[in-house]
Amino acid sequence: MPTPDLRAPYNNNKENHKPPSGGQPPTLGGAGVPPAAPIGMKKGMTKFYLNDEDKRKYLDYDPIRPSIINWEELKNSDNFAIKSYKDSVYRGELKESKRDGKGIITYNSSRVYEGEWQGDKRHGIGYERFSNENVYEGEYY
Repeated sequence: MPTPDLRAPYNNNKENHKPPSGGQPPTLGGAGVPPAAPIGMKKGMTKFYLNDEDKRKYLDYDPIRPSIINWEELKNSDNFAIKSYKDSVYRGELKESKRDGKGIITYNSSRVYEGEWQGDKRHGIGYERFSNENVYEGEYY
């Protein structure tokens, strides 16, 4: 699997924040999970405004557990953002730059977590599928 080029320029213009809309994401190794790192995002970078290409790549998502994540409602939340990490990307609600509320994190390894967050940690009801296909669904503390 090719590594994304994270050297592309990026303009984090929060004044242009617009609610995202759907598109078709590429999949990661056929796992049905959107790719982990958007082109042009560096580790720790948060995107509030998404251009049309980003919308096509990262916002058409089918939750594994729709009973936990209402994707349409989540991506239209006022607190929705995309945050990049070294090996993963978080799509969900942020509070003071920390994951807080509902969100989804996808890893380069195809691991995925859908659920609730508090203070930048998994907390509440969630579903996690590990890269070895093991699954945990339940309460996180």
